[in-house]
Amino acid sequence: EDFGDDDVDFIMDVDQLQNHGIGASDISKLKSAGYWTIAAVCAATRRNISKIKGFSEQKTEKVKEAAVKCAV
Repeated sequence: EDFGDDDVDFIMDVDQLQNHGIGASDISKLKSAGYWTIAAVCAATRRNISKIKGFSEQKTEKVKEAAVKCAV
């Protein structure tokens, strides 16, 4: 079954955030918190992401911005 290129963005791995300046340790923290895909990070509230240990408001904002860039 061919899913085509349109579905690739939806299941994009959270590791893609590294291409937008997010460090590997922060990506590991996202995975530990259950955020495995770009779509999951985009859907998450800033409040929930900022609950991750070590995530300040600024870091949360940077992660959200990077996720949106990946999803475009």
